[in-house]
Amino acid sequence: EGNPIVAGMRGLLLVGALTALLLAVVACLAEAALAARRRAPQFAILRTLGMTGGQLGRLLLGEQLATQVAGLVGGALLGALVLTATLPFLAVGETAGADPATLGVPPAVLAVDGWRLGLLGAVLVLACGVGLGLTALAARRLRLGQALRLGDD
Repeated sequence: EGNPIVAGMRGLLLVGALTALLLAVVACLAEAALAARRRAPQFAILRTLGMTGGQLGRLLLGEQLATQVAGLVGGALLGALVLTATLPFLAVGETAGADPATLGVPPAVLAVDGWRLGLLGAVLVLACGVGLGLTALAARRLRLGQALRLGDD
C-alpha cells in the first residue's frame, strides 16, 4: 500500500472499469432509442394486424431479454478470458515480468469479488431495463397512420 506505482495502477484499472460501465449504459440506452425509431414501421404493422400493446411489449421483452442475456454472458466470459491472459503481466515493480517460480512466490490467482460483480451486473440490467421501457413506451405511443405512410423518411 505504500508503493504509489501500485496504487496508481489500481486507480487506473478502477477508472477503466467505471468508464467501460458508463459506456455500456450509454450504448444500451442509445441502442434502445435508435431501435425504437428504426422499427416504428414494424411496430405499426403489428399493431394494425391486431397485436395489442401488451403483446407487443412481451414480444419486445423476449427479444431484448435474449439479446441482453447473451451479451452479458458473452461479455463476462470474454472478460474472464482476457483477465486470465493478462493478469500475469499486470505486475508492477522489481518483480514485473519475472517467473513466480524463480522468486519463490506462488503464481497469480484470479479472485472474483462477487458483490461488486453482482453490483456491476445489476447496473447493466437496470440500464437495459430502462432501454426496454423506453422502446415499449415508444411502441405504445406510436401513431399508426404516420408510421405507415410511405416515403415519409
